[in-house]
Amino acid sequence: MPKLKKADFDEKYRFRESREKGLVSCLNCNNIIGTNDEKGDSFCNHEERLIRIKIAEYWRGCWGGKGESKNISSKRVCNAHKSKPLLEGVVVPILPEKHLILLGSQHHDILHADPNCSYVIEELRIQKERKLWVGTSISDRSNLIPREIIWSYLCEMPCCDSKLPYQVKRTDHYRKKAGIKPDGTEPLIWIRKVVDHDKRVVVKPKDLESVFDLKKFNSSEFKDIERKICAAMDYLRENCNTLGSKPLSEAINPVGLSNYHHFLENHLRSNNGLGLWVYDERLFDRDKNNLETLIRNLETIPEGFILCVDTKGFLDHRFSLNDFSIYGIVKPSDDKNLTSKGVSHFIDICAVSYIGSGNHYMGVFGNGFKGLENFDRE
Repeated sequence: MPKLKKADFDEKYRFRESREKGLVSCLNCNNIIGTNDEKGDSFCNHEERLIRIKIAEYWRGCWGGKGESKNISSKRVCNAHKSKPLLEGVVVPILPEKHLILLGSQHHDILHADPNCSYVIEELRIQKERKLWVGTSISDRSNLIPREIIWSYLCEMPCCDSKLPYQVKRTDHYRKKAGIKPDGTEPLIWIRKVVDHDKRVVVKPKDLESVFDLKKFNSSEFKDIERKICAAMDYLRENCNTLGSKPLSEAINPVGLSNYHHFLENHLRSNNGLGLWVYDERLFDRDKNNLETLIRNLETIPEGFILCVDTKGFLDHRFSLNDFSIYGIVKPSDDKNLTSKGVSHFIDICAVSYIGSGNHYMGVFGNGFKGLENFDRE
């Protein structure tokens, strides 16, 4: 194995500042020798280095030379980090296929794809030593597809990074500073994604309307309007199947729109004022497809569009429609104009929930219950 000079080693293994809190650093690398004391000296003794290197920050000395140094092994790391052996009894988690690991010390916000990743090992170590309240959790991410745009951050260690082929929507300032891509600053490329509809809730057709009977939330069981609204919101989420991106005709009633569905603000109403068009961002790239006319006037309705019909008048257009969540029943369409354009089904809106103004203004509108409150008032 060829030996590397300091600059070549640092470039190959991307020697850099460690992430916040120093969970993984040279300090806990198996290649380190020396003392952990800041006043002492620590050296990287990796087998590929030509000579061992002092992990230090130097002050400028007289005549431009090196002055005194400070041990920074707790604040630096490289891709060649090798964790020290774990204490007896600590077991590395078994990671099922298409599952990822999240760490408590990272607020469960950074994805790890390798159970032997240095971050996972160090989390297990400090959990065992009880220095911090932390913990690992395993998350099923089998619904993710390559190049998908995600909100989570990605672990930058090579063992994980190579198994996380996703686009990052939020800027990862650590990756950006270290020069590791993707870091969330790249132009996002739209990816088509087909997802099954949720099938948690099964209701007989004759009982579908009763699902949306919300009169019970007027009960004195709930002390105030805030609790009534929150309880009604929770009920709707739990008792409706979230729509995937497969054809609407395959959905299982009752249904609710997902976070991937958005109103097309400039093309909301049909001629009778009741038809509201939403699109699924997994199937329709709005940035690339700028519609120049009303949806209904198109010869063919684009893939990913769903017609929601507010037959009961629950939507209040004083508020931004993108702040509403819609729940209802999928029904076949008898509008020949729409069926000729590829729209065979629509959603009959049976209830809506509203969250606006920084999550402070909340409301639920449905059969037998209507409530809207500002949760942030004094």
